[in-house]
Amino acid sequence: CNIVDSSSSSRFISLDGKWYIKEHKRVKDFIIEDEIKDSINVPSCVQLNGFDNIQYINWRYPFPVDPPHIPLENPCWHYRKEFNISLKKDERYYLNFEGVDSFFYLYVNKKLKGYSQISHATSEFDVTELLNDGTNTVDILVLKWSAGSYLECQDKFRFSGIFRDVYLLRRPKEHIVDYLNSKSYRKD
Repeated sequence: CNIVDSSSSSRFISLDGKWYIKEHKRVKDFIIEDEIKDSINVPSCVQLNGFDNIQYINWRYPFPVDPPHIPLENPCWHYRKEFNISLKKDERYYLNFEGVDSFFYLYVNKKLKGYSQISHATSEFDVTELLNDGTNTVDILVLKWSAGSYLECQDKFRFSGIFRDVYLLRRPKEHIVDYLNSKSYRKD
C-alpha cells in the first residue's frame, strides 16, 4: 500500500501553524471584530496551551443533563488566521477541518459560512465565493459543549479546540464527488 503525502500536491494549501485565539465564557461574548492578541499552534488542544482545564470523566456528563440543551456558560474560543492566496479561474476552494472538538462556527472574511458538530471527522466547506484574491481571514468560534456532546460522552480526557489539520483544497470547477453523500443526489 502506497501512502500519498497530500501536502505535496499543488492543490493542497495548509493552514496549520500559528493562529490567534481569544477565550470567552459564553457564546454571546463573541464579536467577529474582536482584537485577538494570544496565539496557539494548530493543530493542538486549548487545555494543553493554558486555556480551560483538563477534564477526565468516565461515567457522567460534565454539565447538567437536559438533552439536547447545554449550559449557557459554555467555554468557547475565537480562532483567527490570515492567509494570502492567488485565486485561479475555474477552480473551487474547499476549506477542510479534520477535527474540531466539539462544535464550531466558520466565518470567512467576516461572513458566516456554516457550522459543524462532528468532532472526530472531517468537515468540508466550499468557500469559493467568500475568498478574495490576496489576503483572507478565517474566524472560527469553537464551543466546548454541544448537543453532540451527549453522543460523544466516553471514558476519555476532554480536550477542546482545532486538534487536527486545517487546509484548503483547490479542485477543478468540474470534478468527481461522492455522489451518494452529495446534496444533489440526496432527496432530503
